Amino acid sequence: MNDVDSPSFVGRRQTDLSCRFSTRLDFKPQRENEEAGLVIRGNEKNHFEIGVTLKDGKRQVFFRKILDGKMSEPVHFEPAGGGDVVLSVKAAPLSYEFFCQPKNGLIKKLGSALTRDLSSEKIGGFTGVFIGLYATGNGQTNTVPADFDWFEYKADKP
Repeated sequence: MNDVDSPSFVGRRQTDLSCRFSTRLDFKPQRENEEAGLVIRGNEKNHFEIGVTLKDGKRQVFFRKILDGKMSEPVHFEPAGGGDVVLSVKAAPLSYEFFCQPKNGLIKKLGSALTRDLSSEKIGGFTGVFIGLYATGNGQTNTVPADFDWFEYKADKP
């Protein structure tokens, strides 16, 4: 997500101030460089991610904020358990809230971010926020696939 090169990316523009988007992900990373999940992307220097990775030898769900090309606060990790994980984001005019639900588990809020951090005033050259699915080896080859079962975008009706 940080590179200017031509990335492989599947996404859609956020067209509603209040909406929800989610995906079901089956991903069993074998190395700590491997990750897959959902991204809210303003540009390569400003984005938020929720995904699955391997940390300290354990499968974890994470929430990360990148602003001005740097991590803006420590990455939040939660145990992912086994099986599929549903990753979801609730967008409101002023904020995004990030959630995960491990298979047969309860929904957990991982954190929140301000929508203004991805605004044209903040990042310049604005083409709109994109929501997408991604998988990366962070410069190395992935050893396993990331299987996204579905992606859903729902506008909240007033």
